[in-house]
Amino acid sequence: MSLIPHGICILFGQGNPFQGINDLFKGLEELAMAIVAAIIFFLIILVVVLIVAGVGLGAITGMVFKKAASDELDEVETGSTTVTSRIRGCLILLAGPVFGVGALLFSFSAFLAAENRGFDEDWLPVVVILGVVVGIVFAAWYQRRRIRRLGEEKANGILFLFGLLVSSVFIGVMGSVSVTSLVYIAWEKMEPPPLEQQLKSSLEIDKSDNIIAIKLDTEYLSWNDLRSWGKLVSEEVRTVRKIELLGDKVTNEMFVHFENLPELEELYIHSSTVTDEVMLYLVKIKTLKRLTIEGNISDEGFKGFQQLGQLTDLDVSKTVGTDVGMQHLRSLTNLSSLAVPQRVTGRGLVHLQDMQLKSLILPASAKTDLGLEHYVVACEPQAELDLTSWEGVEGPGLLFLRDWLPLNKLTLKIEDSALFYLGQLAGIVELSISESDVSDAAIEHLPRLDFHLKRLDVSQTNVSLQGLSQLRSALPECVVTGAKLRSRINRATYHSRYAAIEFDGRESYLSVGSFKYDGSYPLTAEVWVWPALEEYAGAIMGNARQSGFTLSLDSERLIHVSFHGRGATTRVQSDMAIPVRAWSHVAFVYDGNAVTLFVNGMQQNQPTGVRREHHASRKLFMMGADPSYTNKATNIFAGVIREVRLSRTVRYDQSFIPIERFQSDAETIALYHMDAMVGDTVEDATGNGHTASINGATWLAVQSGDDHKSAPPEEK
Repeated sequence: MSLIPHGICILFGQGNPFQGINDLFKGLEELAMAIVAAIIFFLIILVVVLIVAGVGLGAITGMVFKKAASDELDEVETGSTTVTSRIRGCLILLAGPVFGVGALLFSFSAFLAAENRGFDEDWLPVVVILGVVVGIVFAAWYQRRRIRRLGEEKANGILFLFGLLVSSVFIGVMGSVSVTSLVYIAWEKMEPPPLEQQLKSSLEIDKSDNIIAIKLDTEYLSWNDLRSWGKLVSEEVRTVRKIELLGDKVTNEMFVHFENLPELEELYIHSSTVTDEVMLYLVKIKTLKRLTIEGNISDEGFKGFQQLGQLTDLDVSKTVGTDVGMQHLRSLTNLSSLAVPQRVTGRGLVHLQDMQLKSLILPASAKTDLGLEHYVVACEPQAELDLTSWEGVEGPGLLFLRDWLPLNKLTLKIEDSALFYLGQLAGIVELSISESDVSDAAIEHLPRLDFHLKRLDVSQTNVSLQGLSQLRSALPECVVTGAKLRSRINRATYHSRYAAIEFDGRESYLSVGSFKYDGSYPLTAEVWVWPALEEYAGAIMGNARQSGFTLSLDSERLIHVSFHGRGATTRVQSDMAIPVRAWSHVAFVYDGNAVTLFVNGMQQNQPTGVRREHHASRKLFMMGADPSYTNKATNIFAGVIREVRLSRTVRYDQSFIPIERFQSDAETIALYHMDAMVGDTVEDATGNGHTASINGATWLAVQSGDDHKSAPPEEK
């Protein structure tokens, strides 16, 4: 009959309800007593099994010893044995079970004692195997001895051999475990492990050999080690000033004894398992100045920070606190640096006002106009401010920076809509809006900053070259930088009789994997090129990286050729600069002995001799860029390319008149008309298969009204 249902029936059925509750608890008590009795019964059975096993093994051992003793004394079981030998045999048989039980208990106790002193239980299988091997070796040796003494017929009794093997292995295993455990215990007593080994941590020592910093990775520690780790530190390392704990085995209980560390100032906790409960122990560490905590600390746990007013640096960015928890940080009046949780928004920063923080690290969710308003109020004025990661700022929040003016330097990324507000911050000395998505709208608003502004960086923006010129005119006392402006070809002023490809100067290029030049024959490389920017350097084509060759343009629009030999590089520079936003023909010729450069058909200087044989490149051949060591595009060109031809001959040995559209012949290695696009590739017009892959480059069609139009590229 069940013990519980009877009480439940009375409780919910008819009768006295209090009597039903009494019967229910009586039933639960009887059930608990039954469980306890079952556990005790199981333990008794386990002990009995161990005793029976010990008695059985001991009895076998006693039988073997009795038989061995008789053989050694030349006694035979023919009825001629003496009374003394019979008594000795009985004593041996009786002592066997006692020995077996005792050996089991002693070995087990010795192993437990060694384990408590740090013996690694992973070594137990090795110790047992060693005992088995020793037992088998002894049994084999002793049996060979018996055969020599008694003869093979008398010595080969099956029961005795079985007993000999079992008893030898039993004694060998028990002896191996016992001896290993006792030796380990003795060694531990003679030479206790150093403190670093006890702590299982990396330590930092000062000049007086005091431990001042501890770093512990809990991944490889057992739970037994972790439970006593905090107590061990508090008792043995009272000079420690900094502790860093890592891993999900870090628990709240590890910090119970940290209040006993009189010099602890820095604590770094990186664990997803610590919870609000840990704050109960942290608030007792009155010497703590810097705290970084990562874990499941919620707004409830943030209440504990009200008792840590001595903190100067706090990082809770990887906790689960929200805007509500921020109100509990207002009492931290000594705080100079704060990193707030990822869930905090600009609204939660209102609780931090007037804290005069020197550093406030915010998540993306708080980097808005509202967040910037409260950020200015919470922090002390800064001479330099970097807002490049504040992608949520649309403009109005910038007005609150007027309280910090004058600013030595302001760096941010904005859009055209924010320029109106930025233009009202007269008092900025240096301004960078590099990589912002702003256009020529900057011309209207940024000149308002003329009074203080000394440097303005609009590089890698959509400001046009004309806009850059107007900014420089409107800000005569300011250095305006526009390097690497994003190339935006004005279709109204761009003219070409042939289609071409635009390179933006940032990430667009063409690559050819099949073209390789080993220097065994002459080479002519030529191109029609249209630079888009006034002051911009970039590679026109090449495959150089300590080898190969490159044709490039510098910031003064001079043409350069680098032709690499083994251990020496031949460099050639043009005498004249090529015009910006106009077509130029550029070519270089290698005749096997020297390199000659031509610009718009005119030879530049005299041929420059090549001192060493050409060092062939294994990098990709690129147009509009140069390959890095990993074949990534570098030194990217900003402008337009319409024709490229590579030939295995000396096409030019003196000044000439360039043709506008290259032709293919037997000496042509590869030829690219940029109107021969097929999907994301440009076909090699020679039929040699050196197809070029397009990477981010844009096709430019022939402008309407030109006499010679080419068909748009085939899209596939």
